Amino acid sequence: MTIKSILIIDDDEDTRKLLSHILKRAEYHTEMAESAAAAMKILQIKDIQVILLDLLMPGINGLDFCMNLQSDRVLSRIPVIMITSRSDDETRRNAINAGVADFVSKSELNRKTLLAKVGKVLDRSDHWSRLDRPVPSARVQDYKGFIDYIRNNSSLSSEDMAPYIFSHPGDLYKTTADMGLDTAETAKLLSSYLHLPNYPYIDPEAVEGDVLPAAFSKSHRVLALKEKQGIRFVLSNPYEPQLIDMLESLTGETPALGITCPDCIDALLRKDEIPENQSAFANIDTEEEEEKDEVSQEEDDLANFSGSIEIAEKPSEEDIRKYPIRYISDSILFSAVTEGASDIHIEPKPNKVLVRFRVDGDMKDMFTLKKKTGAVLISRFKVLGGMDIAERRKPQDGQAEASISGKPFKMRFATTSTPQGESLVIRMLDLYAKPKDLTELGMTEQQSKDLYEVSSQSSGAIIVVGPTGSGKSTTLYSMISHLDIKSRSLMTIEDPVEYRIPYANQQQVNEKAGVTFEALLKSAVRQDPDIVYLGEVRDSFSAKTCLDLASTGHLTMATLHSSNTTTALFRLTRLGISREDSADNLLCLLAQRLLKSLCQNCRRMKPITQEERRILLPFLNEEDMPTELPHPEGCPKCNFTGYAGRQGVYELMRFNPEVTGIIKSAESVPAMRIELHEKANIFLLSDHAIMKVKQGLLSLDDVNRHVLLEELRLSGRQDFQQPKKTEKNDTKKKILLVDDDEDFRRLATILLETAGYNVEQVSDGVEAIVNLQTNSYDLILSDIEMPGLDGFTMLHALQSKNLDTPLVFLTGNDSMDKEEKGYELGAVDYIRKPIRRKMFLTRVKRAFE
Repeated sequence: MTIKSILIIDDDEDTRKLLSHILKRAEYHTEMAESAAAAMKILQIKDIQVILLDLLMPGINGLDFCMNLQSDRVLSRIPVIMITSRSDDETRRNAINAGVADFVSKSELNRKTLLAKVGKVLDRSDHWSRLDRPVPSARVQDYKGFIDYIRNNSSLSSEDMAPYIFSHPGDLYKTTADMGLDTAETAKLLSSYLHLPNYPYIDPEAVEGDVLPAAFSKSHRVLALKEKQGIRFVLSNPYEPQLIDMLESLTGETPALGITCPDCIDALLRKDEIPENQSAFANIDTEEEEEKDEVSQEEDDLANFSGSIEIAEKPSEEDIRKYPIRYISDSILFSAVTEGASDIHIEPKPNKVLVRFRVDGDMKDMFTLKKKTGAVLISRFKVLGGMDIAERRKPQDGQAEASISGKPFKMRFATTSTPQGESLVIRMLDLYAKPKDLTELGMTEQQSKDLYEVSSQSSGAIIVVGPTGSGKSTTLYSMISHLDIKSRSLMTIEDPVEYRIPYANQQQVNEKAGVTFEALLKSAVRQDPDIVYLGEVRDSFSAKTCLDLASTGHLTMATLHSSNTTTALFRLTRLGISREDSADNLLCLLAQRLLKSLCQNCRRMKPITQEERRILLPFLNEEDMPTELPHPEGCPKCNFTGYAGRQGVYELMRFNPEVTGIIKSAESVPAMRIELHEKANIFLLSDHAIMKVKQGLLSLDDVNRHVLLEELRLSGRQDFQQPKKTEKNDTKKKILLVDDDEDFRRLATILLETAGYNVEQVSDGVEAIVNLQTNSYDLILSDIEMPGLDGFTMLHALQSKNLDTPLVFLTGNDSMDKEEKGYELGAVDYIRKPIRRKMFLTRVKRAFE
């Protein structure tokens, strides 16, 4: 067997000798060099299979040395293992660009780790030579099919497409750019056409640098990513001649593929070389004080940024090197737009900062940052939003506009303080989004017709109600877009302006400048408007003004936070508006919810189960009960989620004498809802939601959680949903585990199930409350500090609903005050993390006694 030679490059003699000793005992031959210059001399005369390289050396540092190796065709094929004390994203990004195959952290440097890394890169590099072999086919026969797919999914005519049919597959992105598509749109179309996952952003930590030579990755724009199922090759052009065949030759099997735009790969594998005698890491120091200086300097640099930013698809090399935090923030915003996220959450955790997107109503983990990086990132957004960068304890609001890939967006910022640090939520608003027809939003033809009729009247009030994020403003903008604004005067008072409306006089609240909601309302009356859009009714003043304007010849529109049309009337009463005034001045109330749409490409119809029948029984007669219901499955088109987009379910209460009479006389919400449904034939949220379930558009599980359970509570219908306890449930104790840490949930579940308990998991307090309304448990084990709803608030909410399931708190917080508060609220025990198996199970057992 040929003995492999390893070159060790480190300016510390003791380190060189230690590494050499470990490798020689494993029967490797070693060469040693104290500098880059000495290493180059050895490489010119010796056959080296692996290089071990220190990051920080005098003269030329490790990254610059690697960049020099990449310019030589032979030397670029030698895998490099970097020895470093840094493992942040920026270090990894620059190392990937320089061609580093793998890392060894100095804090984890030991014989086992070192030999495992060396063995791994040697095994991978033995396969690299296969990339040089000629391959038999080009696999571009489907390229014309993709061009046809673009034509079918765009407004281009056959004549417009004619010049592109015979374009070269290697010029794919140039061809689509001529068609008017940007690189991100092309990548999404490729992903959809080929049924491959799309990667709008590539996490540097997922890149396996030792699978492909860096030079090959750069020239072909392809990266190897580590996933649970194995290695996936993410590339920008699957029609590049021979590329997939070369990857198949490398792996010996059909490779798993993914699609990303060229800019995402270029951001990691930057084509431009670092200039001579200039290094992106020339000033790196591992000392804590140095890192603090860097963070302070970054925060100082933020002061130069304005509140309006331009985000291209790819930041420049100079920007990445000079402002790494700007690259991170721009990448997050670009990814949010590509993913279709409505909100970005930047949440501090004990040892990291988590970036999550809200996509189609659900939270999705996207990036993990170091604590310092997360703090500077939030500071950048605070400066852009006009907030006080030094104030981290009080909640602040701000806003900014951004052009992302040439598309204007408004960002609304909201900060708050948590025990782990300051958190930030960013709402993304497309300023010039084209308004949809009301039926496109999900309304029935009758609801749409009724709403257009009332909006054409000259006076009265229209109020749209629903929870946060339910699309209230979108509905009103769609309705307004169908009004004749040219012949009528429309004035809006918003905080902030969310969408641009042609011909409208849009005013924005600015508390700092003294432009208050009240001042704008008083001013609006003097502007002779025909239609006034008030934004949100938030207090007695805005509620009274809304109805006063409606009663004085103006058509008034507004939004209100409430569950449905009947609870909205009772909320207006609490704001000082009597039911008589509401009935006399309101044209209609519209309640809505946004629910996830089932992917029509993969959803499956299955026979209805007994549990599903039990859920529907309070709302349907036996003759109306469906025999089968739709269920999510998952496919490449929906990224294997089973859902694609969202649509609304609506409840429209149009005021007429019969409705007005019921509103004035009903004594309670349940009584009012029953009368409106049975006597006035009001089509309730639950009716619309169930109709869409039967049509195969929504899942019953989603509808039950978000609509039906609340309808049961509000209308007083008989509840058939409480599951009957079985003999099995009586013998095995059932535990609900509530914790936002997935790893801890997995560990605790294993311990509890091994001990004979039935365990169900949820990730926060909101999910727990929803779960407890339909299921019974013998014990709740809950974390305290969680996003959404913390443990203390959850326990208080459970008690208010008369749910008396015993609860044990599990927390890593060692505060005695919190422990006392937990017991005061009624917790039966308070267990601190990390848990020890025997103690944990003993105290769980004791909680049942």
